[in-house]
Amino acid sequence: MTWFRDPKQNRAYAAGEVCKIRWEVIGYCHGEGLDLGCGPWKVFSHALGIDRGGKHAGNIEGSITDLSKFADNAFDYVFSSHALEDIADTEATLSEWMRVIRPGGHLVLYLPHKAHYPNLGHKDGNPAHKHDFEPEDIVKAMQRAAPDWALVENQERADDDEYSFLQVYRKRKPGSGQGAQVNESDPAKRCIVMRYGGFGDVLIAASTFPHLKAEGWHITVYTGEKGAEVLRHDPHVDRVVVHDFLQLTVANFRTLAAYLRGRCARFVNFSETFEGLLLASPHRASFHWSHDMRQRYMSGNYLEAAHTAAGVPHEWRQQFHHTARERAEALAWRAAMPRLAVLVPTGSGVNKQWPGAFEYAWRLVERNPDLHVAVLGDTYGAKFVEHARIHDINQTWPVRRALALAQVADLVIGQETGILNAVAFEPMPKIVLLSHSSAENLTLHWFNTATLAGDVPCYPCHRLHHGWDGCNQDPQTQLAACQAAIPPMRAIELTARLMRPAERAAA
Repeated sequence: MTWFRDPKQNRAYAAGEVCKIRWEVIGYCHGEGLDLGCGPWKVFSHALGIDRGGKHAGNIEGSITDLSKFADNAFDYVFSSHALEDIADTEATLSEWMRVIRPGGHLVLYLPHKAHYPNLGHKDGNPAHKHDFEPEDIVKAMQRAAPDWALVENQERADDDEYSFLQVYRKRKPGSGQGAQVNESDPAKRCIVMRYGGFGDVLIAASTFPHLKAEGWHITVYTGEKGAEVLRHDPHVDRVVVHDFLQLTVANFRTLAAYLRGRCARFVNFSETFEGLLLASPHRASFHWSHDMRQRYMSGNYLEAAHTAAGVPHEWRQQFHHTARERAEALAWRAAMPRLAVLVPTGSGVNKQWPGAFEYAWRLVERNPDLHVAVLGDTYGAKFVEHARIHDINQTWPVRRALALAQVADLVIGQETGILNAVAFEPMPKIVLLSHSSAENLTLHWFNTATLAGDVPCYPCHRLHHGWDGCNQDPQTQLAACQAAIPPMRAIELTARLMRPAERAAA
């Protein structure tokens, strides 16, 4: 479109230009960043806004051309909407903005387009403007202003009430040079997936990706840090958009979903596919249903729900995709161990802590002189008894390394966590210590998997527990009653039945 003279015809009059681009750039404004020339409308509330002043100024009153108060490589992103055209020295400003961005971070620019906005000297033009820009003008200025970058977005945005263009530059490591990496998918073949939550939640959703990819879709996944970590090398995902949860509220989550639905030919929203439908959150009425009510309506299977939500066949493809290097490192670490069991004694939520883990590990290695136990996950400061064959790795390893190790173990035992989900369809035996889920919920379709559950009246509760509200505590251990009711010896006996004789995991 062309800019309207009457401000009431422009959405910017009511909510600022930034409202037109916010959801398009959410993945680039992730982490710590600046919004320069923000006025009363910052791109996201967690950004540090800088503006010249006035009652609606940003967090800091000051110049947006002199960022000397900030060190080199201080921020993950710099965002600026309709501000650069007001500054005389374009190249010096771009150089200063790029200086404070870390390698791998982004400079996000949203600017009025010369072809769609009154130019300098026009009676309807903005007297504050010092430049009329086309996209190529900024590219040329960047070529002189900064040595190492890639142009990753270059969109002319002149539909509806926009009269601008969007450019995003990714800062490269020194010596990498300049270039373009614009790879915009065809909207007719673009599938956008939304899935937040923990490592396991995203792995369950990822079971649908091979089916979507086989249909010819270009798959973009919107997720958080945990989701991005497990999907980093998934060959069925073309792009991962990561953002902070500070960028979303319950209200604007719906706004984001509506925006993304309009940007693709297929939209898959996994939000509350499990939580809310098969697991009750504390803020939902279903959390306070009777126990019998939850058993009746929340006994479905998580994988089946995911595949139904995505509209793909019920053929399970859940897998953690390691790299060749990650697998080689895992095999090298356990090279001298005839047999290895991976133990995951805790997970997220107060209901996922097994007090029997310490006795289990000790008895297991004492009974099996060729067996080693690697303990993964957060043990909240609790220590295992020192033993040459108990390796208390805890959270000292990155999650991908932990998942890769689990894939080469001879047995994996633990909570309903990402690590167990990462090996759900691997050949080794698995023992899942169930807490809020039933076997039908979680492991119905898993390969070579046994479950243990505490014999308590509240199990399975089908509830998400962020605290003790609705979760029964064992008076002796002060942990969840369902976990305290799983005897270590029961797990030892089950382990003995499932583990094959001394046998190395296949390379």
